[in-house]
Amino acid sequence: MQDGAPVHQRFALAELKKKKIPLLPWPPQSPDLNPIENLWRILKERVKKRSKRPKSIAELQDILKDEWKRLTVEDFNGLIECMQKQVTECITNKGGATHY
Repeated sequence: MQDGAPVHQRFALAELKKKKIPLLPWPPQSPDLNPIENLWRILKERVKKRSKRPKSIAELQDILKDEWKRLTVEDFNGLIECMQKQVTECITNKGGATHY
């Protein structure tokens, strides 16, 4: 599967062709169906809810590490459970954006 990113075009495609690995069609601008993408949204929301805003990269890193430790099994299960709906919506939208 390739998304048309220039770095993939330069390095990966030649190797895939050489090894005769078939590619799946992948529409441009389609959503990333990896649950980790929604995890970043959760972390971003939690950082925004903090009363103290980070004033440096180091502070932001510390806050992110703290919020990462606070993630629960339920947080991850929720991301995985919504995948079927997200994939179904992506198919319905012919590879276009979903609301997830």
